Amino acid sequence: MIIKLPNGACSEGAEQEKLKQFYKEIKDENMKLYDVATNVEKNRSYGLCVYTGVLKSEYIDIDLLKLAIICDDGYWFFGGKSYVEEKTGKFEVTIWTD
Repeated sequence: MIIKLPNGACSEGAEQEKLKQFYKEIKDENMKLYDVATNVEKNRSYGLCVYTGVLKSEYIDIDLLKLAIICDDGYWFFGGKSYVEEKTGKFEVTIWTD
């Protein structure tokens, strides 16, 4: 499954509320990327940050927007995309940055 990430820096209304709610849940649970995934790698280039790894079995069904917020430790990114292979748990989160 692939989803397009919203432009969190410019989100409004229901979209911003959803981002805030996910961020609050993540902070309340003190979730870090290494809590939900293994073999994590982060590659940064101009305007782009790509996270890859393998989701732990109990997180295979995680909401991909929530995964992006965990990777970025926030939601003020400028869009991107998330992808996970449901059988293997391999994921890639691409976040556009400034």
